[in-house]
Amino acid sequence: MKSDLIAWLAQAGSWAWHSALTLFVVVNAGAGLAVLVNRSQSMVDRWTPRWLAANIALLGFGLGTPVVSWALRLGLSLLPDLGSSAVALPK
Repeated sequence: MKSDLIAWLAQAGSWAWHSALTLFVVVNAGAGLAVLVNRSQSMVDRWTPRWLAANIALLGFGLGTPVVSWALRLGLSLLPDLGSSAVALPK
C-alpha cells in the first residue's frame, strides 16, 4: 500500500510538471501570436497583468506540486512498513 501511494505521488508530481510546462508554452505562444498579429499597444497594456498572473500561477503549480509530492514521498519512505512486519511476526 505504501509503495502504491509513493508511486501515485511520483506520477502526480510528474503530471503537474508536464501539464504546467505544456500550458506555459501554449499561453506564451498565444500571447506572442496575438501581439504579432494585432500590433496593438493598448491590447498589450490590457492583457499583460493577466498574462503575468497566468505565468506565475503555472510556475507555482508546476514547481510547487512536484516539491510537495517529493516531500510527501520522502516522509512516507521514512515511515516503517507496518503491514509487512505484522505479517512476519509469529502467531
